[in-house]
Amino acid sequence: MSSQDRSLEGLLQRRLDLVANLSALTAQQHKRIQEMSALEMDVLRLELELARDPGKDELVRELHDIDDRAAAMRSSQAECLEATEMAEAEVEAIDRLIAAARGGYS
Repeated sequence: MSSQDRSLEGLLQRRLDLVANLSALTAQQHKRIQEMSALEMDVLRLELELARDPGKDELVRELHDIDDRAAAMRSSQAECLEATEMAEAEVEAIDRLIAAARGGYS
């Protein structure tokens, strides 16, 4: 095996690792979307309950708690999206290196 082949093999292994990381980040993002959807459903449920019985302080407190959790989830989603975009850029960069190692052919 030539040094060029070993170099290409190393790049391909690095790409595999990067894609695995990207896949994990994508799974995290989907999980956060599902969790946010659940929070939104809870908000709707509480708003309906409050419309029927506006004097329930417990429901108001629960709604505020869910609003706080939703804000934290939106922040977490933004962080995960940023990490995903960085991982995608790393994959694109390694793809360019692989193409160059193959003599410009992808």
